[in-house]
Amino acid sequence: MACLERRGPLTLGELAALEHVKPPSVTRMVAGLESHRLVHRESDPDDGRVSLVSVTAAGSRTLQRSRTRKTAYLAKRLAT
Repeated sequence: MACLERRGPLTLGELAALEHVKPPSVTRMVAGLESHRLVHRESDPDDGRVSLVSVTAAGSRTLQRSRTRKTAYLAKRLAT
């Protein structure tokens, strides 16, 4: 999801290439994230055969919570 948040809407193929995984793996991952409403898939306006995937508001909130927890953990570890 972080890649999608940074790069904006991506096709499944673009996402697979950026994440260094095979397209069927990305398709499964996106389906799971989509079922939890963390990402949204829509048809590419330039090519209806292609889907564009983007992070939803709920996905962005989930990423922010995760980043906040990681930052707190690292701060605590660095303080000791």
